[in-house]
This record gives sequence, C-alpha cells and structure tokens, in this order.
Amino acid sequence: MHRAVIAIALLLLAGCGTRPATTVGGASSPSPTASIDPIPAATPSPTASIEPIPSPRPSPPGTPVAARVLAPATVMPIASLCVAAVLETADGNFEPLFCGDGSINVAAWEGYAPLTPNLLAAGLRPSLKVLDTAFDKDFARHATNVEELDAYRLAAAYYGWSFSPNPACEFIYKMAVCY
Repeated sequence: MHRAVIAIALLLLAGCGTRPATTVGGASSPSPTASIDPIPAATPSPTASIEPIPSPRPSPPGTPVAARVLAPATVMPIASLCVAAVLETADGNFEPLFCGDGSINVAAWEGYAPLTPNLLAAGLRPSLKVLDTAFDKDFARHATNVEELDAYRLAAAYYGWSFSPNPACEFIYKMAVCY
C-alpha cells in the first residue's frame, strides 16, 4: 500500500515537471514530458524499538532437603526446604528465594542470614512491634530495602506468617502493597 501511494505521487509530480530544453530548428524550448522516474527502492523508515520487559525467571526445581532449623531461627520451619544454586546479584541480593515447588531455598536463607538476622529470627507469632524492631535493627546493620523485603518473604514462608497488609511494605515503603 505504501509503495502504491509513492508511485502515484511520483507520477503526478513527473507530469507537472519539465525536461531540460531541447533544440528545435536551432531554438531551444522546454518541452513538457510525462516520463516516469523509476520508483526508488523502499528505505526502511525508522520505527520505535520497544524492548520487552523481562519477566521473572521461573524458580529452578531444586533438591528437597530434610527439615531442620535454619539459623538464626530457633524453631523448625513450617515450609518445606530445598537447595538450589543461588545467584548473588551485583547489589548483594540472592536469587532464587524459593524452588519451583515453593519450598524455601536454604542457600538463599543462608545468604540473607548475616544481613537480616533479626527478621529471620522473629519467630512463629511475632507482633507487628516485634517486626518493626527487627526491621530497625537490620537496617542499623545496613541491610537494604530489597534485602529486608526478600528476608521478610523467606521468614513469612518459614514461619507461616500471613499478615495483611504486608508489614514489610508498610515499614520499608510506607505502602500497604509492594510493587
């Protein structure tokens, strides 16, 4: 369709133009022509390039492991445990937190344990005050927002917490929901 419009436009323009002067009996006079110039090869027009937003990678299946107390916790986990290789990101986070079946990745827990020990040790039924204190203490140890949020996700699975709204979002981002 685009080429047809260009071809018609070129025909119209060519019919309106004149050729260089020609000599007729020694006098030169311009002679109108209706010559058609060849259609130039289509050149690609610039288009906006939209990079797709990467979707989260699916968690690896991991290897199930026997339930045990993971330090700094002092009680057995409610959730299943697994082991999968973790990637330590450039900003010091660990992923994946969970294996494909939703069980806690022990390697991720162990990566976060020295960074967020207070939150990971908060116990089975902490009050919001206990969690706020744990967040404060971990931040005083220089834990980042993302480290605390990941630690909260691990601890919530480990202990079976079901707070609503998410206290990590409330404490860290002052929002009821983390985005």
